[in-house]
Amino acid sequence: MGDFAPRPVCLRRMGNGRHAVVAVKNDDIKLRTRDPRYITAVKSYLKEVGRVLAPLQITHGGPIIMAQVENEYGFFGKDTQYMDEIRKALVDAGFDVPLFECNPPDVMRNGMLPDLFQAEISAATCRKILRRCAKSSRPAR
Repeated sequence: MGDFAPRPVCLRRMGNGRHAVVAVKNDDIKLRTRDPRYITAVKSYLKEVGRVLAPLQITHGGPIIMAQVENEYGFFGKDTQYMDEIRKALVDAGFDVPLFECNPPDVMRNGMLPDLFQAEISAATCRKILRRCAKSSRPAR
């Protein structure tokens, strides 16, 4: 069992540090904002991710116990409306497991949504949250 991070931002995972969803040719798109071109691309991406992986959630008998909405957004911005757009896109894509966001403690409040689990970026803390959520999100047998 584990968490899943379908979030739209994949910084440091692509050679040019760009976004996995939006084509590099669109340099004028404002990433990690409510730019309509960005949100449209993110929703399309998450819809496909949900089509493939939503059936694998623990709520459907699979191993995915949580889904991460954003990663380290607190370093980037404070726009709670942006965070809510991404959260809604995950829900609309079929994700019904607990949702979380992950930030270092000093920027955790930036863009924070009260209905998301807050995970501090540290391996020990993330493991504790995952264990707690695994226990609380198992379907009744």
